[in-house]
Amino acid sequence: MRRACFVAVAWMLAPAPASATMPALNEMPDRHTEKACWLWAKQEVAREAEVLTMWGLRGSGESDPRVATARLAGYCLGKHVPDIVYVYASAGSAQSYCRSHARQTVCLRLHDR
Repeated sequence: MRRACFVAVAWMLAPAPASATMPALNEMPDRHTEKACWLWAKQEVAREAEVLTMWGLRGSGESDPRVATARLAGYCLGKHVPDIVYVYASAGSAQSYCRSHARQTVCLRLHDR
């Protein structure tokens, strides 16, 4: 019962739309070079608040534009996307992430609400 309540609360309080999906990104550059990917990432973070919120999310629950830019650039370059990026994508993602990161502030905030 407690787990079901956590999932429901996390779903309702996530700062994403009720559909809770990842924000759409513009097409990545044709050539995935460091310079092109970093430029694309900076533009994506500046373009939409949801991109910053999800891609820049830190364990503290705050979003950092530098973190968002670095993660997006890494994604463009084929690097692994950290699981924390998906926390606000769905209740299942939040539950999965917080199961193994229960002491992080972002998870404590979701749980306490």
